[in-house]
Amino acid sequence: MSGPPIPKLPGYTISLPQSLGDKRLSKGQSLTYVNGYAREQPMREVKDVALRETGSLGQDTATFSPSKSTSFTDSPSKLPQWVENDRKVLRFYGFFKESVVESNIENHRIRKMVLYYYLEDDSMHVAEPKQDNSGIPQGTFIKRHKLTKEDGVSFFTPSEFNVGDSVTIYGRTFFLTDADSFTRDWYCANYNREMSEALPYPNDPVDNYRATFGLTRSSGNTTNRMDDFKRYIEARLGKPSHLLNGDKLRQFLEHNKRVLRFWCIWDDRQQMYGDRRPYVLRSPYI
Repeated sequence: MSGPPIPKLPGYTISLPQSLGDKRLSKGQSLTYVNGYAREQPMREVKDVALRETGSLGQDTATFSPSKSTSFTDSPSKLPQWVENDRKVLRFYGFFKESVVESNIENHRIRKMVLYYYLEDDSMHVAEPKQDNSGIPQGTFIKRHKLTKEDGVSFFTPSEFNVGDSVTIYGRTFFLTDADSFTRDWYCANYNREMSEALPYPNDPVDNYRATFGLTRSSGNTTNRMDDFKRYIEARLGKPSHLLNGDKLRQFLEHNKRVLRFWCIWDDRQQMYGDRRPYVLRSPYI
């Protein structure tokens, strides 16, 4: 006499292989090696969806044909993308405009950027060259990862970048003005596209202000103020004055007590209570 049937609940049923002699329960291999590099098996793509049929008991059943419904999308003999495009990076130069409020010097600012596109994994990152005394944090602007377009679903591809075009990333519009030589050659070889010549950056209102007060870099790698501070530190450490770049002590001793004197007149008689005032202008010759 048999007992009551076991309910069909998780943990109460046993799934046995089709043949009791088939003991191969291991997981199948999903990696292959192509020219010495590990490559994952391409995903199968279902082309034809089988139609559902109604069985004798009113239950829906489906029939599948593996030989017709699945196929490989990639060629298994091709090298992986991260091997074929290893250390290949597309580099674009550009800028974006940032509004500035509550400033009597500028109402907008031009911030220069460098956009990098890594061909090995289609990731990108945006960096901003550091500028002395800018007053804003600079460096890595957007960390490296796969960036999505404005729709938030699809990713950027190399075909969407070109000198003179604009690209919107996370609500901010970047204008591309130039590309390096490798990027231009790569587009000619893969897309048969000749990029336009480099475009100039627009004028920044704060550039004249920074140049006036010596905040921009001179011919060397330091600014005017940094050069003065460097000479001061070297003099404090005992470096002779005649070896300093631009020996101001020597110039001061040679032109000591030499003064340029000019006689001038300010004629203000056209205004009310104006007068003709003589002046003496003295300028030390240092």
